[in-house]
Amino acid sequence: MTSTNVNDNSQSSRSRGTFETAKAADYEIRLSKHFGHKIEAREVDGGTLLVFEDGTAHLSAEEDQLVVAVEAPSAEGRDKVAHIIESHLERFAFREPDTKMVWGTVA
Repeated sequence: MTSTNVNDNSQSSRSRGTFETAKAADYEIRLSKHFGHKIEAREVDGGTLLVFEDGTAHLSAEEDQLVVAVEAPSAEGRDKVAHIIESHLERFAFREPDTKMVWGTVA
């Protein structure tokens, strides 16, 4: 996973992932419902916010991709949240085995 620390006032660590799929809205809903049984999951402007112990993940479905913005107080927390989202998405998207989450840096 490639990501970068952003040194702003909050000292948070962020990364952004994309998952190319025509089923982005379906996966956003499924992830939200799944995690909503365990953690806080709420609709926010433009998507869904998942609040984990180690950080947050903002999911937003676009026409041809699911975008995941992860933010945490530390790089370790960011990586943990990103891994949780990615592993669950891979299970939900088992019919798309060649599609993988692509992580990038946040400027």
